[in-house]
Amino acid sequence: EPCVLGSCDHPDQTCKHLDGAFRCGLPGDEGLGGSCIDFTDCAGSFDCLDDANIPDGYCSRECVRDADCGAGGSCVRFDGGDQLCARSCVRQGDCRDEYGCNSKPRVEGGTRDVCTPGIEI
Repeated sequence: EPCVLGSCDHPDQTCKHLDGAFRCGLPGDEGLGGSCIDFTDCAGSFDCLDDANIPDGYCSRECVRDADCGAGGSCVRFDGGDQLCARSCVRQGDCRDEYGCNSKPRVEGGTRDVCTPGIEI
């Protein structure tokens, strides 16, 4: 059943973007930029980006502004045009293994340094 944030009947579920639609699902513990196998590993409304080019998955979600990403996140545009939340960083050590602190264009203008895999998301 489709949902919007805050509309899931079960108190343990949250509305997540899953398989191209918004559906209720169980949230996990991993925050923005965390490692994941599927959406159940990611906290809140984050989904798991688990493409072969993304080492150990990446908890994220589609966005239109930084506020969609929560504290420590930025809404950035990737080379393929996708607007996704990414974990903000200042230096390489802020990112997990196999990820680097790279500059990306912010959807709201300017650029922001965020943790991205060696290969583009």
